Amino acid sequence: MNGKRPTSGERRAAIAVWAAFLMVLVVGMVAFGVDVGYMTLTRAQLQNAADASAMAAAAVMAEPDAVVHSTAQEYAGYQVAAGNNVLLSNDDVEFGVWNVDSRQFTPTGTRGNAIRVTAYRQNAGLFFGGILGRQTFTASA
Repeated sequence: MNGKRPTSGERRAAIAVWAAFLMVLVVGMVAFGVDVGYMTLTRAQLQNAADASAMAAAAVMAEPDAVVHSTAQEYAGYQVAAGNNVLLSNDDVEFGVWNVDSRQFTPTGTRGNAIRVTAYRQNAGLFFGGILGRQTFTASA
């Protein structure tokens, strides 16, 4: 150290480097937050679709299987997840038995006392995921 204080021009250059570094860090954190929030929103929307279609299907459970499946698909189609209507296949609607004591659903393939609906959204686009090499995500409920 020679006892000489740095001039203001030298200090400004150091702050510019720090500002650039921190700006990249902040933008990365915002991008991560936006994409994680969007994935969480999509999962919640799929849960709403699965719940609505399961309740509608349970209401017509005394009808033939085709009616139960079409009702579940109809009510899932009213819901939107990641910008698109939710679509169900017949395999996404399962008949089974709900055990009240253990709080578990057991699929039986035949009529029981419960219906389980699983809603999926595949290849939903991310806003900033491309920066990290991930363009899409898959969610289910």
